[in-house]
Amino acid sequence: MRVDQAEWWAEFKIFEDRDGRYYWQLEAASGRIIARSGCAYESKYWCEQDVHWLRANAGLVMVYDHTGPLRRLGLMSRVGDFRRRSAGGGASGAGEAQLQQHLWGAGER
Repeated sequence: MRVDQAEWWAEFKIFEDRDGRYYWQLEAASGRIIARSGCAYESKYWCEQDVHWLRANAGLVMVYDHTGPLRRLGLMSRVGDFRRRSAGGGASGAGEAQLQQHLWGAGER
């Protein structure tokens, strides 16, 4: 997908609904919504924490294609390696562990 020049930057926005729950969305300069939080946060603090975490760790997030022929075999194919590369040529093991802990960590938000 080609990104128009007007969308070269984006910003996170945090919203509060009528019930006092918080959500975030990532919006391009053109106003196009790129992503939204998948859940409501009871606390603005945790909403902000996840936004900060996403900004700091975006380079560690992996992309998998669940639509290809490997899907029929119960497998996934990796679309690309978007992890930040260290000088040694590999992603930080600590960074990957931090990503897994954040995604699968304990605690309700």
